[in-house]
Formats: sequence, structure tokens, C-alpha cells
Amino acid sequence: SQRILHAFGVTELVDDTIVETAGGVVDLLLPTGTPVSRDRAFERRREISSLYAELASADAVIITLGLVQAWYDTASGAYLNRLPPRDVIRADGERYVLRVLDVAEVFPLLDEAIGAIASGGIKVLLTVSPVPLQASLAGDDAVVANCYSKSVLRVCAQRLYLKYPLVDYFPSYEIAMSGGLSSFVPDQVHVRDAVVGQITDYMLQEYVGK
Repeated sequence: SQRILHAFGVTELVDDTIVETAGGVVDLLLPTGTPVSRDRAFERRREISSLYAELASADAVIITLGLVQAWYDTASGAYLNRLPPRDVIRADGERYVLRVLDVAEVFPLLDEAIGAIASGGIKVLLTVSPVPLQASLAGDDAVVANCYSKSVLRVCAQRLYLKYPLVDYFPSYEIAMSGGLSSFVPDQVHVRDAVVGQITDYMLQEYVGK
């Protein structure tokens, strides 16, 4: 949501989410990455923003919703894409909190972002990722947390589909889950290539050229 709204000039990305750690700085808006120089961190952020800026000229956008456990920076008011480094938490632990979002919190974030895309006449295809949580940061059972997470996202996707004529929902999640554990490789996390192929073929059949 933050990235999309920034791409459409609605909001600015917060500089405070690039933080000092051992060996350099890390960008907490990225899902991973080793420490780099401050100059490189801001250069990389500009590079990523330039890619997102192309959203406004897209014909269609595919967005896959993944999970609802999110780290939140109470100082900047920004959601983060990674757990802050341990030394950062030790230095200012109360600043960062884990939130397990519900429909009332997720939907407004998605609604604003999807609304910005759809207002430009851009088609949006929503999916929910079938890849499950491997661990729950909230301390509860991962299987239970995963079911909750996917359920919240599925409800939000449905509400967005019903609200915006340019939004469609593609059931890649349902297709994968309908096969049970046989849809997954032995780690029970990653979907088998054959199933991914079936899902992709079906998506192309339904949308490409229409």
C-alpha cells in the first residue's frame, strides 16, 4: 500500500525507515538485505521507486496478497517489510511492534492503494498466495496463524472485487489448496511446479487476449 501510494504521488516514503546497524544501514522497507552505505541505501530506494512509477502507465497490475503479520514503526507510522536488526531493537525496542492485522485494518490499506490504481483506468488482478507461514511471529501455532492470515486476505480481496469494476480475483489460492498436501513439494511450503504450471496456464487462458 505504501509503495503504491508513493508511486501515484499520494504519500512519501519515510527516511527514518533506513536505520543504522552494525556495518552500515538497512532499509526496513525491503524484505531482506545486508547492511550497505547510507548513500547506497537511498540510491537503491530511488531505483525501486522508479520501477513502481511505471504503475501509472500499466494496462494491468497483478497483486498477490501474502500475510497479515507485520512489523510497524510507531515513530514514523510506517509498516515494515522485515524484522528490524537485533541491535536496532535493543537500542529502541519500544519503537517497533508486531501487529497481526484483521480485516478492519487490512481492507482500508488495500482499498486506498487499489483505488489509486483503478482510478487511473488500470485493471487489477488480485490473488492470494498459497504459500503458508512457516512460523508465526506472534507465538501461536503456524498452521492456525496461516489459516487466519489467508482468511483475512481472502475476505479483503473479495470486498475489493465487489467494489471496483476494474478489479478481478483469480483463484490461484483455491486451486492450489483444493489439491491438499499433494499440491506441495515435501517441505509442504512450496507449490509443485506442475501445479504452478496448471495455474499459470489457466490464468493465461482466461485473461490473455481478452
